[in-house]
Amino acid sequence: IGYVLPLASALSHTVSLPEFAIWALLAGVIQIASFVVISRLVYRPLAVRIESGDVAAGIYLASISIAIGAINAACMTA
Repeated sequence: IGYVLPLASALSHTVSLPEFAIWALLAGVIQIASFVVISRLVYRPLAVRIESGDVAAGIYLASISIAIGAINAACMTA
């Protein structure tokens, strides 16, 4: 969901396919960067906790991903 929100925004606000591809690539890079920052700096053993069945860690990561996607989508509408 966090990646699809910026894609939907880019799809409705871009004029050409190359422009859409650039925005899609940028949205993907931002999502990956936010995962790296959260998993390595803020919440250290995040991937391990998710694999071990810690539902709270998964919900935390999902909510951060959705929030970053919503902010990213809002920035694309300007």
